[in-house]
Amino acid sequence: MNAHKRVLAALLGTLLLMMGNPGVKGQSVSSSIQGRVVDAGGAVVPGADATLTNVHTGVRFKTQTNGTGNYFFPSVLPGVYTLEIAKPGFANYQVFPVQHRGRPARY
Repeated sequence: MNAHKRVLAALLGTLLLMMGNPGVKGQSVSSSIQGRVVDAGGAVVPGADATLTNVHTGVRFKTQTNGTGNYFFPSVLPGVYTLEIAKPGFANYQVFPVQHRGRPARY
């Protein structure tokens, strides 16, 4: 192999390394937010509406607490959120700011 072909092969190899593998997907930065709703006496509150709102984009996620009072928001992007919990017969509850940093969080 002459010198010209060796240089061309080295440059091509370097270019391929810099491009990486296009079949590999990037890592996701989203993660979950979850929590449990209890009343003043410590009893779980099933069926409460939980709303998570991004304060910058206005995007809302809604769910309800399950039979053990737990709520779960999967795939939440990092950002600043307001968390609101509401159920008829109970006082509304709000958490602000919820600073979600892309790691699983519990509120």
